[in-house]
Amino acid sequence: MGIHNREYLRDSHFRPSESFGGSGGGPGGPVSAVKVLVILNVAVFLATWLVPYLGSQLELPATFYVARRGAVIYSPESRESLSGVDVSVGAYVVPAQSDGGKLPWNKDEFPGASERFEELRRDDLNNWVSAEAVVVDGGGRFLVTGMIRQTDIGTIWWQFPWRLITYGFCHDRSSLFHLAFNMICLWMFGRLIEGIYGRREFLWVYLLGVFLSGVCHLVWQLASGGDATPMVGASGGVMAVMVLSAIHFPRIKVLLFLIIPVELGKLVVGLVLLDVLRATGVFGGDTHIAYMAHLGGAAFGYVYFRSGIRLSSGWEGRLGKLRLWRRRVVRPSIRVYQPPVDGFDDQVDAVLEKISRQGEASLTDGERDLLMEASRRKRQQT
Repeated sequence: MGIHNREYLRDSHFRPSESFGGSGGGPGGPVSAVKVLVILNVAVFLATWLVPYLGSQLELPATFYVARRGAVIYSPESRESLSGVDVSVGAYVVPAQSDGGKLPWNKDEFPGASERFEELRRDDLNNWVSAEAVVVDGGGRFLVTGMIRQTDIGTIWWQFPWRLITYGFCHDRSSLFHLAFNMICLWMFGRLIEGIYGRREFLWVYLLGVFLSGVCHLVWQLASGGDATPMVGASGGVMAVMVLSAIHFPRIKVLLFLIIPVELGKLVVGLVLLDVLRATGVFGGDTHIAYMAHLGGAAFGYVYFRSGIRLSSGWEGRLGKLRLWRRRVVRPSIRVYQPPVDGFDDQVDAVLEKISRQGEASLTDGERDLLMEASRRKRQQT
């Protein structure tokens, strides 16, 4: 039976239930990458909820600086009094850029507090910088603007290589909604994309989407002077997956607010436009939602599709050479006979038979490329 009699292409008769069950492998098959990612996100959420310090080592702040032990930030308590607030070790600090030690408050409004501060820094005049620092008070975290000694500020720039990935597995510990919304979207749309590209390629796409969306957020915030509020969440990677899903299946109906049916393509375009408006401050731009991370993930998903590259192919090639070298070293005289497959339709039938036995997740990149070529030929004939 040739390809013309098969409906695996889902060009005109897509059924979500078929795709949603198509990745993850059957009994004894490979575990779905989406399932692993969801479990990992939930596990990290529970771990950081139980051990908040762990979360502080995984999240992504838009500053390279933290407070050292004994750090104190000074700011006016009233017109005549100056208050010194202890800053916890490792708390995020955003120093002002090239302020020359200028006070962050108006001397005329706080004359007494300004006079007391000048007395305080008289002996080390050049060791002070205005900054914003995160302080803990009564179980909550607050942002305080004031003056702090430069010697009380350390750096964490060397931690960013892992934070640019690990932040995507952390979520807001004060609410389950952040985690639940991202995981529902990842579960729904991730399995669609994993069924097309395979487990390894999907994992590369998702992780690179998390990384690049974090870079976009970090660059945007640092260009604006930095921000002591850390970023967490899988939204950037999820946005890349949603854009790919919308490109491949633009007419799938999803329920907006679990009530209104909307085509996926229109929904994703609307979300991107909304993020653009909020990021530029047209409306709703004062919240701590990382709009640039969303846009970075969306842009990556679109560029990835248009480029046609396969991120896992280079890695598989290196692994293949390693396996070949090991076979030559261990069994140089043994060769496995592979019977030839004649004819394009016969090759397609062999791949489809493999799908029926082991599921879509078992396909190699070469087999997926074969199906894509078959799909292209079918479209040309119709």
